[in-house]
Amino acid sequence: MTKRCPRGSVLIGQRLALRVLDWHGGQGHPSYAVGSSGYAGRCVSKALVRQAITEFKNVLATSSKLAPKKSLARVIAALEKKAGG
Repeated sequence: MTKRCPRGSVLIGQRLALRVLDWHGGQGHPSYAVGSSGYAGRCVSKALVRQAITEFKNVLATSSKLAPKKSLARVIAALEKKAGG
């Protein structure tokens, strides 16, 4: 049986959660909340997912290394899909 989340929230899944946690900026950041909640199997608000996306886009814009940009861009795309755009 698949867990259902309240309206406006989504399940991230452990696999994506681990990828998010690879990039989180610390315990006070939206990415940490999304990753840790997702890993625990809890529903995450779409608003919080969008905050994490914004955080990661800022990292992407300021990063100078090409390889990590590709990996982070894939995480952003997966989160955008979960958040509904």
